[in-house]
Amino acid sequence: MGQKTILPIVIYPISY
Repeated sequence: MGQKTILPIVIYPISY
């Protein structure tokens, strides 16, 4: 579940 916090942070820049 700890990865759930890092996943959005890594997808944010890629989604932009």
